[in-house]
Amino acid sequence: MDACIMNVLLFTSIFELFSSEDEDNDLSDNFIVKTCQKFIPVTDYYDGDRFLTVQEGVWKATPLLLTIAVIELSDIAFAVDSIPAVFGVTRDPFIVFTSNLFAISDKSVGNELLVL
Repeated sequence: MDACIMNVLLFTSIFELFSSEDEDNDLSDNFIVKTCQKFIPVTDYYDGDRFLTVQEGVWKATPLLLTIAVIELSDIAFAVDSIPAVFGVTRDPFIVFTSNLFAISDKSVGNELLVL
């Protein structure tokens, strides 16, 4: 029964994803974006493939750096989310710590390879 409910939810999501028209989403109201902008001054424009640029004599991040920051924060969120699953397999804290450490570093390396 649970599998049927999940399948219905999955197919409903797929239908909505492919049937909706392409529309640009404004991510400036995103919680992670707003939090990053509090700590990192960000320009409104991209400067080629640069992460940092000088605007009015001040070094500021471009939206490209903000994108990388959001990706890394989501990687950390998924790693923290998987801690209970690892505890379901083992009670050894060293295994839990190293498995999450390698999961985060693996995702980071994969993301950096995509950027190159």
